[in-house]
Amino acid sequence: MSKDPGAALAREFLGETNALYERIVKNGELRPLTLSDVESLDLSPLTKAQEALDQAGVAFLETLDLADLLVLTHRFEIIVRALAPYGREDGPLAAHLAALSGQGPQGAYRKASAESAALFARRKLGQA
Repeated sequence: MSKDPGAALAREFLGETNALYERIVKNGELRPLTLSDVESLDLSPLTKAQEALDQAGVAFLETLDLADLLVLTHRFEIIVRALAPYGREDGPLAAHLAALSGQGPQGAYRKASAESAALFARRKLGQA
């Protein structure tokens, strides 16, 4: 594993994504979520990891193995889709969900993911 600080940020973002994913998915199925369930989730570790990675540059996602990158992209999309209905503008989760979905200031990963994930995957496959 690289000692590069940017690579560490990418691994931290992957770890926080996996941790939240495991809280909302059980045996490969999305758990039925209530507003109370969603409000009990601590989204701040994931949004902080995302913000740090955004500031360092999402290109550091390239330091992840292809398998990790694909898992990250897939799980992050599931998280965003699962939590999106709870992101009302006046709700307590609005800022966190806006950041995760790319609507807020820390949303660079989400904004870039559609274009960059495929590019990163192609680069990784080209290196294999």
